[in-house]
Amino acid sequence: FGIEMTAANGRCRHCGAEGLVAELRVYTRAPGAVARCPKCGQVVMVLVEIRDQVHVDTRGLELL
Repeated sequence: FGIEMTAANGRCRHCGAEGLVAELRVYTRAPGAVARCPKCGQVVMVLVEIRDQVHVDTRGLELL
């Protein structure tokens, strides 16, 4: 992601919308954080902490 993750550009795999990671809608009412595309609402990124390790799933991002 570089020095500042929120400044990285990405593209939603579901609808093709492009934008900054900072523009994703993040929901934290779960064991981790879920980031959704602001255009289509699909999940693009999931962050979970397991045993002091942060795991990031970016399957919803086509381009980063």
